[in-house]
Order: sequence, then structure tokens, then C-alpha cells
Amino acid sequence: MADQGSPGSTVTPSWKNFNSEFFGYNVVTGVLVRNAEIYPAKATSQVGDLPSNNHSGKHKLPCRINIAVSGLEWFVYNRSAAYDSILNAMTSNTGESLCNNNGDSEDRSKSDQHIRLSGDSEKLTTDPSKPRRRRGFSKQSKSHARERNGKGNIEDDEKGNFEIRSPKAFSSTSSSENQGMPDDGDTLPLMLQLYPIHFECDKAALVMGNDNTKSLLIVKTKSLSGDIDAAQCQTVDPYRQLFEIDFNHPVIEMVEHEDYKEDQLTRAVREKEAEMQATSDSNDAHHRSFFRRQRRKAMGRLRNLLPYWRNSVESFSVDSRTGIASAEPPIPGLSRWQGLSRYLNAEDEDDKLRWSSLDYAAVNTVVDSPSGTLKIYWDVPSKVLSGADSQPSFIDPDDPNYINGATPPAWAISLALKGGVINYGPWADRQRAELQRVFFPGLCTDAVPANPLPIGSDRVPTLFNFYLELSEEATLKIPTREDSKNWRWKKESLTMKQQREHDQQRGRGGRNRKYVATTAAEQRPNGWLDIKIGSNATVSYTMDMLPRPTGYRNMLKIDLPSTEVSTSVNHGLLWRSGTQHISCDLSTPLKWNGLRNWRFDVDTNGIELFLLREHTFLFIDLIDDWGTGPPSEYLLYTPFKYLLNLTLRDLKLYLNVNDFNIINDPISMDENTYLILSSPCLKVDTRINLDTFRPSKNVVPFKIEADTLGLGLHAPLWNTQATFMVSKDIGNLEKLVVDGKYYYNTTTSPANTDTLVLDVTAQSLKLYLYGFLIRYFLLLKDNYFGDHVHFKTLDEYQHSLRVDGQASHATAANRPPPKKSNDLDVMLTQGVISPLKLLQ
Repeated sequence: MADQGSPGSTVTPSWKNFNSEFFGYNVVTGVLVRNAEIYPAKATSQVGDLPSNNHSGKHKLPCRINIAVSGLEWFVYNRSAAYDSILNAMTSNTGESLCNNNGDSEDRSKSDQHIRLSGDSEKLTTDPSKPRRRRGFSKQSKSHARERNGKGNIEDDEKGNFEIRSPKAFSSTSSSENQGMPDDGDTLPLMLQLYPIHFECDKAALVMGNDNTKSLLIVKTKSLSGDIDAAQCQTVDPYRQLFEIDFNHPVIEMVEHEDYKEDQLTRAVREKEAEMQATSDSNDAHHRSFFRRQRRKAMGRLRNLLPYWRNSVESFSVDSRTGIASAEPPIPGLSRWQGLSRYLNAEDEDDKLRWSSLDYAAVNTVVDSPSGTLKIYWDVPSKVLSGADSQPSFIDPDDPNYINGATPPAWAISLALKGGVINYGPWADRQRAELQRVFFPGLCTDAVPANPLPIGSDRVPTLFNFYLELSEEATLKIPTREDSKNWRWKKESLTMKQQREHDQQRGRGGRNRKYVATTAAEQRPNGWLDIKIGSNATVSYTMDMLPRPTGYRNMLKIDLPSTEVSTSVNHGLLWRSGTQHISCDLSTPLKWNGLRNWRFDVDTNGIELFLLREHTFLFIDLIDDWGTGPPSEYLLYTPFKYLLNLTLRDLKLYLNVNDFNIINDPISMDENTYLILSSPCLKVDTRINLDTFRPSKNVVPFKIEADTLGLGLHAPLWNTQATFMVSKDIGNLEKLVVDGKYYYNTTTSPANTDTLVLDVTAQSLKLYLYGFLIRYFLLLKDNYFGDHVHFKTLDEYQHSLRVDGQASHATAANRPPPKKSNDLDVMLTQGVISPLKLLQ
């Protein structure tokens, strides 16, 4: 690459806009190119010869072609290929297989890929006049494939434009030209002779969204560089296409879209109604006289102005000519009369309603990493061959090799990040779901298992692999709204209400309301969980591209070397563990609304848990915030069952039993008194049933098993009880089994009662019962289930004592209101085999 002002630098900086479609997206790209030159390598030189600034000598080039770009911005507005595939699937016969033995098996398999993949791309344009390129099929079949699939992908171009007869003809694109030139009988794409291609870009960005998305996805980096190359693949396919991109300080953000107008569905309905109305008016125009049309228009305007003449009286009239619909998507049940229950307990629900529309836990930056590397590769497929090696006599239909008769072509994406910070919570998940709904729409139709491909047809990838690696220590932050603390911000919520009423009286627009909401969001802090992940953490995701007889198989595996969790409760440590393995089975059946049994297996080693009662409040707020949103519609309801299996090895659970729940440092052994539960292996199995549409009642079964469970008391050295204790171990048992069920109502009412059924069985219980242990058991009840569930520091406790002495009524206003919940009945059945109690 020549420097600016060097000899041979003839390209001046200029902006060029290209309106094209890439990877199935409509794209507008602005590129600033400075001093770009292409240096071809000599036939006798090795790859890597680089020309110097003078013309006398040559240095080794790292690649055959070097490209430098400055200021690249990629706008992604839509993904038309996915909607074209959905339209083709809806218009085709439902009973026809995706991959059958007729001539259009290739097209149907590609159509399914468009629905399930984001990597669909436009066919690369090539020059058909090149003598070394051969058409793989006729123009008629090629146009038919384009008509069915909308937009092809890169694999389609390699299969459609070139005939690859011998996979062994390709050796290495990084070798010299005389070594890589194929014979006439073994034709490879001429593009491979230009590889590898090196490119560099300074200040690149990608913006994803349109007028129908409430938020925009922005990916930006200070600089990036990468290589485009090809390599030998491990399958029978001819070669593997490689893309490797290195990012310098990549940042992913989700920001509010200020130009958001309306939801995509609302816009589609409005435009469809307008089109139907225009068609109806044009058809009926010749049947109506001019006088009748003018009279009806005048009567309609007069009827809208006078509420007495209207059939349904509303507070404000909406002119039907404007055609402007609400920007917010309609919430099911909002237009129905809800009775007087909506006005009952209005004061108690007022705070929740005021803060529910305000995302004060929104964090725009999703990923911020010092550097990262993205690798994308896929095998360019060959033909299905005959023979024992390519098509065995019998293959299990659930095997990935069933469709191709051999190992399928590879298709994978690998991302490596050098540590950084990841902010992903309920707000970011809601924005992700909306963008996914627009750019990756789902199709509510049953899938058909794919059949084996016939001999001579193009092979198809059946598995997609995604691999994420965190080479250095990273932090995952989960911000959330806290409904349980709305009472502390009652003054700010009243200010918001008064300002809103004042603006409505003065007729101000939505700009002031947005300013008030933004100010309140900045004032109120959000709750958070910080998960510190050790270096060399990996995430692997495998997804089926084509359905099996049992459906689509999706597997997620997470390996974490170590984790530390701190929370906003006390800004201290909650969780500390060693290696952690998480395996998730996210398979889906063939029926689009069939029951999904998702299984989560978590295996953790060396876990230490410092649990307070306020941590449970934070987790409840997190679950409530994550589930916020309109309920699902009946016609689109999909049942789920979540199976959660926890295996906690070398567990230590620290329960704080300080007086009045006074805690300065939650993990300090010199300041706190703990009751410690320890077990070499504790297993927890539970199931969450969401297989009924809006049930009035539900049940959550669970089972806890421990082969050995020990109970210990830790008292600091300044505590007198530590002097009289011979050992910290005060009890143990050989086996513990807790089998329970929690029956709960989905609504809160004084007439509803939840029920907890517990069946506890213990074996060989041994307990050293000191007299002062009874006091600590009472403190355990007060700190976790009694009057002191909210911990305090020593300064806060002393301040509360001074306030209580001055005015007792002042502290009542600062206490949380009693939480309204259903009554709880606990049915406990316990059995102890061979108990032993020692009184001391």
C-alpha cells in the first residue's frame, strides 16, 4: 500500500455510495478510499511480496491484493430474502417435503435456509464471458431458482456459475500462480486465483433498523483489518471459503430511534386498508352522483363535530382522512371494558404504573471490548456422489449425515473477544426481540422432515455452529428495574404526574413529557448484577439447518472457568465459584406451536454463596422486569416446559445471623456471624410448566437431594461464643431429600391462597445443640423471614435510633408499605431416621 503522496498514488479521496443488496439485506454504503492500489504478485514470487516505495526492489506481500478503506458506514434497513421465503412457504403445498427427489429439492432446501439463517447473501456477480468458467445449469433453471428463493447466497453462486469436477484439483490459494492453476478438465473459479485478499478499514460502523423499529442496533469500531481466503476442507467438498476480520475496540450499542413512527404490523394494516379503500372508492365512483358524495362528506364531518350524533362518544375525534394510526402496538384486551376492578386500589398501583413506562434501567452500550476477531467460513458444496463412502447402506434419520449421505458441508461463525464489558438486561432483550421480529421473522407453519438428497444434486449444510471465546476476563452486567423500591421514589413519581397534568392543561406536546421522563430516569438508579467471568470462557451453539423427524435440534454449551457475582443490594459479593458447565437443549418440534421441552443442566464446582433476604427481592424484580410486556395472543401461543437441573459441588451457603441484621462487609469473617450449610454435592431439580394459555393456577414441582449435609456456626474471634465452641461443626446428616410442590395463583386477591407442600426426609441426623444456638436460630428467622429482612450498616442503624428517639412518626413514612400478596399455607411432612441430639 502506497503512502499518501508517494509515487504511484493517483487515487484521490472521494465518497462513493452504492445501493446494493448484500447477505439478503438492502444496503446503502458510504466508502472513503484513500491511496488505493493493487499490486499483482509475480509468478515466481512467493505470497507476501510487497513493493516498496521505490521502484527498484520488491518486498514480500502478505496477500495478493491489499485494499484500504477509510470511513465505512453500512445501513441495513430490511431483509427481503426472509419475507420472500415466507411468502414462498405460504404459497407452496404444506405436505411437500423440503428436500425430495424431484428437480426442485435444492431450491426448497435453500428456502428453508433463508428462514433460519441470517447469513443469506446476494449472488456474487461474475463475468460469463470468461473462458475458464462453465455454467452448472441452464439460464432457465437459474432464473427459476432466483424466482423461488428471492435472493441466493454465496454458495449458490459457486454452485450455479462454476462446474467443479475434481475437489482434489484445489491445493492452496496462497501458493504461486503456477502451482494453483487448474487444468482444463479440473475447473475452479477464477476468483480463487486472486486470493488471499487483505483489507483494512479505519472507523467503520453498521446501523441496523428502520422507521418501524423503536431502537437501532449500532456496531462500530475504530479500525478493522481482515483477509479473504480459501482453504482445503475436511469433507468431500472442493474448498472452504474463509473470512477473518480483526476489530480494534468494537462497540455494540442499542439506541432509541427518534424517527420511529409506527409498528411494522400497524403500518401494514393501515396501508392495506388504504389500498382496499382506494379500490372500493374507484369501483363505486361511477355509481354515485356528485351530490350524494358531497352530502355524505359534509354529514360525516358534522357527525364527528357533534358528539350527540355519534354512535360511540369519545373524548377526542380522529379524522378518518388522516389515516394516522397509533405508534404503539395494540395491547390485547386494552379496548375491552375491564369493569370497576381497574379503579380499585388505584393509589397502590399508581407508583407501579408511573414507573412501568419509564426504562430507567436502559443501558445503550451492549458490548465494549478492546479487540475482537470474527471468523466466518463455509464449505462450497459439491455434488452428492454414489458409492459406499458417500452413501452408506443405512443412516439414522436423526443423524446429521442422513440428508447428504456423508459429512455435511461446514457452516460456522467464530467470535473471539479480548475481555471487555457486556451489558445485557431486560431492556436490551426487549430491543433485541423487536429487531429479531423485523429482520428475522418467524413462520407459523409446521415443518416437514428433510429427505436424503438424490445422487447428482448439490450437497447442503445441515448444521450451523457458532463459537464465542473470551480470551481475557470479562464482566457481564445485568441492569434491571426494581418495582419493590417504587415507594422510595414516590416524591419523584408525584413530580412526574404533576408536570404531566400541567403540560396537558397548557397543551404542550410530547417533548416536555420526554424531558421529564428522562430526568426521572437519570435521578433514579437501577438495580444490577455484575458477573465477573474468568479468562478462556467459551460459548458453543449448534443449530439444525433442516428439520429431522423429531424436529430442529438446538444445543447451547457454556464453559466458564470461574465466576464472581456482585449485586446492587450491598455492592458486595453474592456468589463465588470455580468451573461451571452449562448445557441447554433448546430443540423445537416439527409442529410450530407444539410443546417445547427445554432442558438446562448446570454443573458448578466450589461455590460459595453469601445470601441475604434482599437478594431474593432483587431476583424477583429481575424476573418481573424480564417478563414485562403484553401477554401473548391465543392464536400465536406456544407452550413451553422448562426443566432445570442444578448440580452444586463443594457447596457452602453462608446465612448471616448478625443482631438486627447489621452488616458492614457481607463477606468479612472477622465482623459477621454465619450459619454455614455445606455439602459435597447438592442436586436441585425443578420444572416450570407454561403449557396452558393464561391459567388461573399453576404448580412448580421441585426436588432437593444431598448425600451429605453439614451445619456449622462461624463466630468472629471477638464473640464470646467462639471461646466455648470446641468445633465449628454443630450438625450433619448422611442423606437429605426434600420433595415439594408450590401451588400458586396467577392473580393476587384476598380470596386466593397459595400452598407449599414439603416432604422432608433425613437420615442419620447428628446435632450438637448448644444453648446459645436457639438465639441464632431466632435471629435467622428475623433476618430472613421476620422484621429485619432489610439489612443496615452500623451508621444507618445508629441514625435510625436517633430518629426514633426524636420523632417516631418520621420513620413510619420511610418504611416500605406492606406488600400485598396471597396467603400462604405450608404443609410440612418430615421424617428423620436414626436422629441423635447432644445437649451441651
